[in-house]
Order: sequence, then structure tokens, then C-alpha cells
Amino acid sequence: MRNITKIISLFLTLVMLCSCIVGCGIGRKKKESENTLFPNGLLAVQVGDKWGYVNKKGEMVIDPQFDFAYKFSDGLAAVEVNEKWGYINTKGKMVIEPEFDSAYKFADGLAIVCVDGKYGYIDTKGKYVIDPQFDTIGDFKDGLAIVYVDGKYGYVDTKGEYVVDPQFEGATNFSEGLAVVYVDGKWGYIDTTGEYVIDPQFDYSSGFSDGLAVVCVDSKYGYINTTGEYVIELKFDFVSNFSDGLARVSVDGKYGYIDTTGEMVIEPQFEFVSNFSGGLARVLVGEKYGYINTKGEMVIEPQFDHALDFSDGFASVEVDSKYGYINTKGKYIIEPKFYSESSFSDGFAIVCEDGKYGVVDEDGDFVVELIYDFIIGFN
Repeated sequence: MRNITKIISLFLTLVMLCSCIVGCGIGRKKKESENTLFPNGLLAVQVGDKWGYVNKKGEMVIDPQFDFAYKFSDGLAAVEVNEKWGYINTKGKMVIEPEFDSAYKFADGLAIVCVDGKYGYIDTKGKYVIDPQFDTIGDFKDGLAIVYVDGKYGYVDTKGEYVVDPQFEGATNFSEGLAVVYVDGKWGYIDTTGEYVIDPQFDYSSGFSDGLAVVCVDSKYGYINTTGEYVIELKFDFVSNFSDGLARVSVDGKYGYIDTTGEMVIEPQFEFVSNFSGGLARVLVGEKYGYINTKGEMVIEPQFDHALDFSDGFASVEVDSKYGYINTKGKYIIEPKFYSESSFSDGFAIVCEDGKYGVVDEDGDFVVELIYDFIIGFN
């Protein structure tokens, strides 16, 4: 029970740190180690109340000895010992002693740590690069990190010096040279000097992607460019960012897709749709999920109680509370028999049965036996 509570608590802390809407907005392009189940060839597994690491053959490489453990990143993993956090290397040697109240993964040689409720940054030697002084701090993006101090958000550089003083009620990472900030109930955009490029005027704003950002005014959604001009007018009940040239939109409770000109490519007709992945998208028809192609043609008929997007050419699907995997033709490569869903990445997926976790390959063979109490997933 203690470990389940800890997992939930740590997850909520990560959600707080990673929030991009009314929080500090950590978020950057994923590196390879974040997309694989076995970063540095190792996977964190739970045995009883302790955590250790196995390799891709399922062999225990670092014996279960930690109270909690994260994934490896940059050759180091954060581990908890007696309610303090430190870092081990891939041999299991403690290279940064447990002295932090919380600690997070390394990225580009830096990691966020917390001491006495204040957050800062350390390097891979455990030396402070930025002393713990902020109520919250985000990952660096384009040389800047969001910080939260006394109820306001600002931005610091890699030396911990303010580039934009804390003044915003909400903020996100910079994207395409602009960041979304929240002031007096409205969202706008600033540049890296803190100057307003687009004044706060929106009820909701997303970061820019391919020169476009989602905005909302009076419950209607549309898109603007980096100068604040409307490219697609406010006329939808919901929209998403573009993916593969298409964006999800909602009109009168039904979902379809538009192109970058705002033209409806697939008419709103579904109860739910996902972004396209590998040329296919999940759609909900009635109470069943199926998959369509970019022309809107149903290529896998609605038949699943739940489904995930395709990844590595496979998708997790649920039938009668059991999970299996299909290929892009809709054929089962692994029949529904597991009690949890996770996507394939680099040829592996986490599965659960009777409260125990393991890892299967694309043939459905176990590479990590179904014997562990928990496994840290892809992100």
C-alpha cells in the first residue's frame, strides 16, 4: 500500500511539474531515452517493496534495494533510499548520494532536485548549477526554464539568472520563439525578452507548432499565426494541434478533421477521434472504437471497447476487459488476455495479468517474465 501511495504521490508531483496550462510547463522534444522502454538497456521493476533493474533478457542487473526508482537518462537514474533521493549509474553504484527530498531525470546534463521545498538544478557530478530557491522549476527549453516564485511565473537562464521576472499567473515553455502567459484571466504571448508580441486576449491558448497556435474566445476555437492574425476563424467547439497536416475538430458534439486551410477534410461524425499515427486514427462510433485512414475510410471496423493509437505498427485494444494487440490490418498479433494497456516502443510493451507485470515482444513472447509488482513505463 505504501508503494502504491508513493507512486500516486510521485505521479501527481510530476503532473504539477509538467503542467503546460496553468503550471510551469516543462516539456521538450522527447529524446530517444524517453521513447524506449529500456533506456541504457535497463528497466526499473518492483519486487515487493523494493526496486531494481533488469535488462532486455529479463536478467536482474541491479538487485532490488531501492524504495523507489526512476528510468535511466543520460546514464543516471534517480533512486530513493530512506526517504532521500540520489542517483546511480548503470552498474548500480551510487554516484550522487541520497540527499534530496525529490529528484528527477537528467536531460542535457542537468536534473531538477528539491531540498526543503525549494527547487534547483544539479549537474551529473551532483554539483549545484542553480541553487534550490524556486517554488517550482521547469526543464530548460531553448536555454530558458520556467520558475514559480511567490505565486508568479517567470523565466531564468542556465545560470539561474532572471531573463523574464516572475509576473505571470500562468506560463508555458517557449515554442517557436514565443511562450504563452496568463494575466488577469487571459492568455497572450511573449518573446524571450518578456515583451508582449500578442496581447493577452484569449480564454485559452496553445503553444505554436508549424507556425499555428490554437486559441479560444467565448467557447469557440480557431488558429492564429505568430503575429496574432487569425488563419482559421473561431468557429469550432474544440480543435487540436495539427498532426500530419490534419487537426481534430468538434462541431455540435461530433468530431472530424480539417486541413491547415480550415477546410473540412473528414466531416464531423464520430463521438471521439484521435490524432493520426502511422496513417491511422482511432474513432469512436457509438460505444465501439475502430480506425480510419486520412481519407476518412473505415479500415478497421468499430469493435473494441477501448483502443490506443498505433505505435511501432501495433495498437493495444480492449475486448471484454482484456487487452491485446492488433496490426494495421486489424489482425491480432496478441489475443486479448492482459489486464492493462500500453503501447509498443522499440518492439516492447508492458503487460499485466493477475496483478503481475512483465514485458512482451512483437511476437507476444515474454522478454521480462510476468513476475513483477510494478514496472516503470515509457515516460
